[in-house]
Amino acid sequence: MFDLPGGQILVALIALALIGFGVSWIHEGWTGKFMRDMHVAEPRAHALVVNIGKVGYVARGVIALAAGALIGQAALTYDPDKAVGIDGALKSLADTPIGPWLLVVIAVGLVLFAVYCFAEARWHRM
Repeated sequence: MFDLPGGQILVALIALALIGFGVSWIHEGWTGKFMRDMHVAEPRAHALVVNIGKVGYVARGVIALAAGALIGQAALTYDPDKAVGIDGALKSLADTPIGPWLLVVIAVGLVLFAVYCFAEARWHRM
């Protein structure tokens, strides 16, 4: 995309969009707003779905934030080699001092998000 006219700006806009999605998903997870269209009648199942969804949405948001930040860095420095996807974002998180533990937490969060998606398929109101 850097070779296109205005490519650097396009890459920066994509980075901002990813960061926006990340912030939105973290906010939805933190506040539980993702449950607004769910109809889980049994109280214990409802509490379980809420907790699983919260962890899953936050993990999803962290990955989007990391990917957006790395793509944004590539746009600012005009260095296409710094533009990475989700795999690069996870690799950069792994390079932090608590990287392996952080990756485990994110992996568990993504698995829980997948479980939440099954619950959503069951209880989502149309």
